[in-house]
Amino acid sequence: MIGLKIEGAEDVARQLGNTGERARKALVKGLFASAMIVRSAAVRGIAKGPKTGNIYTRGKVKHRASAPDEYPAGDTGNLARSLHHEVDPIKLEGRVEASANYAVPLEYKAKSRGGRPFLTRAYTENIERIQLTIQAALFEALAAADRKANRR
Repeated sequence: MIGLKIEGAEDVARQLGNTGERARKALVKGLFASAMIVRSAAVRGIAKGPKTGNIYTRGKVKHRASAPDEYPAGDTGNLARSLHHEVDPIKLEGRVEASANYAVPLEYKAKSRGGRPFLTRAYTENIERIQLTIQAALFEALAAADRKANRR
């Protein structure tokens, strides 16, 4: 599981006073979009990322494994289909999880022992985009609050 948590988000909401609830909703929106970015990147990497590992036969099907530093090579699409994302609006945390029974070893085993961290990689490859997404959602909410205040 990969979690996205905005450190200090509750302090920001408290400092914003009356616009705090609007800011909280914006943060939730930004977290949801950010979790979707991570999930989509992981699915894309598993499905379409380069695979340069060994070729072996499983039954009648040839399979090319992924090499270290590549996303896991998918055969059936099960790993990609098992990915889901959610947001806890109280804790201001976004999560991306994989429910496939082999997801945890792939994510956390050493690369030399067959680990292929796909969620961590999807997160780190998109950290700047995630930050911009959350900032944009918050800015949009604050701008709307400012426009509303100026109409009074």
